[in-house]
Amino acid sequence: MSVEFDDALVRAALGSVVPRSVTANVDTGFVYTLVPTSGVGDSGFDVLRLVAPGPVSAEDVFVEIGDRRVTPRVMEVNQDSLLITLAEVVIDDSVEIGFRTRVLSNASVVSLDIAKSDRPGLWQSVEAAESQSNVVFLPDLPGSSSLIRGLSMRPGVITPNGDGVNEQLVLEFAVLKVDSDNASIRIFDLTGRQVAELQGGTGSGAVSFAWPATDDQGQRVPPGLYLTSVEIRSQSGIDRVVRPIAVAY
Repeated sequence: MSVEFDDALVRAALGSVVPRSVTANVDTGFVYTLVPTSGVGDSGFDVLRLVAPGPVSAEDVFVEIGDRRVTPRVMEVNQDSLLITLAEVVIDDSVEIGFRTRVLSNASVVSLDIAKSDRPGLWQSVEAAESQSNVVFLPDLPGSSSLIRGLSMRPGVITPNGDGVNEQLVLEFAVLKVDSDNASIRIFDLTGRQVAELQGGTGSGAVSFAWPATDDQGQRVPPGLYLTSVEIRSQSGIDRVVRPIAVAY
């Protein structure tokens, strides 16, 4: 959120991210640069809250103050957000935050807020240094009709016999352009009869579903070959991918 001028931690805080054009669903390294401008009486900041376009991992994060790489006092990762507490107060040094993520939506904003640990509840928004300098674009996405990317299914043969090995099929894929709630996952036998429809996928953008080789009534399906249909609907059309999966006992 924005704060009133009298409550500002620094006079101005401007940010930008690079790179700004990437390929959808490709693990990419980013650097967000914050340039603060201080005034008389400014308290500075020692807490950073960054929201990335996709999930981030703490192992890939680095922080630099000025030309020094520093170790944060505390770093918390929650899916696509980073909460970093520095070991020092920053007033007018630039700060760089490096991270890796996958971008699934065009024109994704990377946002940053700053705070001071001894002034809880007061957050100052970092504004874009230039027009859209905090926005990441997917130039190949608008012209593509694909809504599904990176579909993986494992294992190739599921053996739900209770030994704890290859008990269920796990599907993972990225949903482009539309909300992942639009995903329809159905299992068919070779006659074209629907055996099961999967519910409760996890994740946002990059989603995961599991099939324990049961039908819609919860009964084990007979051994054999089945077809897995992943379908995404949007206003511009339908994208569908069909892959085989074998069940053996």
